[in-house]
Amino acid sequence: MRFGRSVLLTAGLMAMAVVPAAQRASATLNTAAIDQGLGLTGQMQGDVYRVGMPRTDLSVTVHGIAISNDGLVYVGDRVNNRIQSFKLDGTFVMEVFIERKTSARFGTGFGLAFSQDKAQRFFFVPDGTNKKVQIVDRAAMEVIGFFGGVGGHGVGEFSHIHSIATDSKGNIYLGEVDTGRRAYRWNYKGLGAR
Repeated sequence: MRFGRSVLLTAGLMAMAVVPAAQRASATLNTAAIDQGLGLTGQMQGDVYRVGMPRTDLSVTVHGIAISNDGLVYVGDRVNNRIQSFKLDGTFVMEVFIERKTSARFGTGFGLAFSQDKAQRFFFVPDGTNKKVQIVDRAAMEVIGFFGGVGGHGVGEFSHIHSIATDSKGNIYLGEVDTGRRAYRWNYKGLGAR
């Protein structure tokens, strides 16, 4: 993939994962399966299922959640350098490790955003520790490439990338925290030859 880049003059970005109404109505939340998959225990508070944190016996940092068009829930586990996928009932499906050997305390799986093709063939993971955006083939759950990879405050360099979103045209938006304090838009130029 090739992306052009330009800095947006916006203060921040927000990405929300939305489940289509038909899926919400037919899905039953299996909290026991979620607890087992995440290694955590939660409780219902009204109509919200809350997972109690912090727990000292675990090293799980749920840091980003997105729901694909086909109804899979993807969870960014930053400290453990992975993205996991679950069915809506909480059943574990698959995981992909992002720069698994990264040992920094911040980890790599900061969150994710899907490509905008109908099948959402890829998802993109902001890897703040390694200063790049990892590109993952969603069906294979395999990292197939990245862009960035250079730390800094110049054009095309990442300081502390933290959040990500995509728009209907396939452009990728990144937000930085800490000393970065920037928002970027990477323009989608199509799939390149591999």
